[in-house]
Amino acid sequence: MARALLLVAVLSCTQLQAQTNDEGLANLAFTFLNPGARALGMGGAFLGMADDATTALANPAGLVNLVTPEASVEFSSSAYANEIPWTGGSVSYIKNGPVSSDFRYTFQPADNPTTLNYISFASIVYPLVPRKLVISGFYDGQTGFERGFKTLGFRKFENGEELGPFLPNQNALSMHMRSLGGSLGYQLGNRLSVGATLAYSRFSMDSQTTRFIDAGMTAPSNSESLKGDQGKLTVTIGGLCRISERLSLGAVYTRRPEYDLTSTFRSYPGPESYPLAVRFKVPDKFGAGLSLRASESLSVNLDVVRILSAQLMDGYYNAYCNPDTSPDTVEGRDSFEVASGTELRMGLEHTMLLRDFPVAVRAGYWREPYHSMVRKVEDAQIVIYGTPGFGDEPFFSRSFINASNHFTVGGGIATSRISIDAAFDYSKPSKRFVLSAVVYLPAPRRKAEEAPARPQRPAPGVLPPGALTYDPSRVTQVGSRLSVAVLPFEWAGAAQDSIESMRDRLTSRLDAFARFQMIPKGEWEALLLSSGAALTGPLDDTAAVKAGRGAGVDAVICGSVIETEGTGRVTARLIDTETGETVVTKETLTSAADLASILKLAGDIATLIYNEMPLVEGCVLDAGPDRVYLDVGRDAGVKMGTRCTVFREGSDISDPVTGAILGKKWEKLGELVAIEVQPRISIARPVGKVQKLRPGDRVVLR
Repeated sequence: MARALLLVAVLSCTQLQAQTNDEGLANLAFTFLNPGARALGMGGAFLGMADDATTALANPAGLVNLVTPEASVEFSSSAYANEIPWTGGSVSYIKNGPVSSDFRYTFQPADNPTTLNYISFASIVYPLVPRKLVISGFYDGQTGFERGFKTLGFRKFENGEELGPFLPNQNALSMHMRSLGGSLGYQLGNRLSVGATLAYSRFSMDSQTTRFIDAGMTAPSNSESLKGDQGKLTVTIGGLCRISERLSLGAVYTRRPEYDLTSTFRSYPGPESYPLAVRFKVPDKFGAGLSLRASESLSVNLDVVRILSAQLMDGYYNAYCNPDTSPDTVEGRDSFEVASGTELRMGLEHTMLLRDFPVAVRAGYWREPYHSMVRKVEDAQIVIYGTPGFGDEPFFSRSFINASNHFTVGGGIATSRISIDAAFDYSKPSKRFVLSAVVYLPAPRRKAEEAPARPQRPAPGVLPPGALTYDPSRVTQVGSRLSVAVLPFEWAGAAQDSIESMRDRLTSRLDAFARFQMIPKGEWEALLLSSGAALTGPLDDTAAVKAGRGAGVDAVICGSVIETEGTGRVTARLIDTETGETVVTKETLTSAADLASILKLAGDIATLIYNEMPLVEGCVLDAGPDRVYLDVGRDAGVKMGTRCTVFREGSDISDPVTGAILGKKWEKLGELVAIEVQPRISIARPVGKVQKLRPGDRVVLR
């Protein structure tokens, strides 16, 4: 009876093609790539970047990059060529006495294409403490493989005379591996984070190979099967170090389990016999990667991953072990090897704005080394003592060794609520398309809060006149609010004391709203004196900006009060002293021109200005030396000249006795002013000294 070997080869974080002379398990393609179309578009290089919801598998230390809850789902379509090199062919050798040598193989390969469509990954991320402690749960179903194929038989010639061939056969295989797991990321310091993943990985296999005496496959000779369904734990640990604002390094190690399977053999017409408990160790892997932000719009990633494929030999056994004739199930181990391999992955991502939306284009490359079992010697160097039948099988030829080159492309688009990415991976053995989506979930309300983090402006006409559209106490305050001084107004037909009363009313009303840092009239005059400016009456806009800048206030309000024919009109303009831009202009009318009516107009003007300048929180999308992209725009109340404070959130501050959350730690990074406003995003420039910014930093309008 012919004897054979079986090696079940499964690799983590790669696409493996396993060779075995159990034809049903030949050239398997196991997919354990990093999930997500974004990573795939960059050649799978993601260890140093690790900044989206798929990082739970790629590098759990990157979870701390996620500051709000996220959910992701991925669809994959994988097409495999399934080339079987020995579909047909022959081997010839010279036998001289007991020694057989000079083996020469001729292969007739054939493809057996299959395509799989499936949900390959899903996850949800929840920051317990944003940028400090983040957890994630996920489903990973990337590994799935089903196929069937036939071989024609492989002829054998000894000294030119044809002998019995390697028999034609028919094969069927169903193999799946699914994991459910959880990950945790923890920030150790300003630059270093660590993470861990624990997953329950369930592996199932059902392989059946039947060999036939005749080419028409009507008379079976023997068959063998390999079956198993078992779940065990997989552990991953990772680290991420931010060397600088532009460079980060990541590292990861994955320990994968050893599974138990059962092999059986049947020789027709007899019953199934020789059940054999077998095992295989799924190879561990470790890797390191870097991510370089070469410019404000270009990121370059590079990963080097070592796959410990040699561990596959731990599960080696002789699949045709007949206890009556060959009790050694590891016979032949010294003749074969599986080499550990190093994968090189590289890719880049270029981001840009398409109208109001960030758009990314990606390209990458990764090199997949050969991971299958082969003979330790070249075909021509095979020497067999005795009758060939073991060691000359065509399934382990070293001529099969050939690394696969994968080329990837991808792209994506993001909004404030969702990002959608797609990628395509091309190589000769396989092709893969991935479509993934990440949904940005609302941030949870904490015990000390009842309002959402980002109040939005209501639709016009919804609120009754005079109503306030937001509550400043429910918006994060970082540093001081916008400092504003109300300057003397121009007047026509109104008495001087009415103007001053109106000015006082406008100042006190705005101050009561707690939206601005209002500068009292006396303090304003003192600031003017200290700056050397003269105390005069109403100022034109240019003089008002100059005076406000000299006094050190952020904005000034000036305008006019006009009484005519029994009516009153108040006009007010809020002007930014840094840019000289008029941020808000408001006007109110009354049918009466008495002092009470003018004072009421002052209150109405205060409400209009307040509602026109909402306090809104947002995030930095991208940051450069002169331009900072924010995820809040005109729809949220941002205008040309709007000022905002940019800061970095830290951990919660809690009562040591009750545990109640009292507030949050934060680090102020600087001030920005909006220079371009679109409906959903805005572009700002730094004002004064601003620390290095990165995507995810928070902003709050001043």
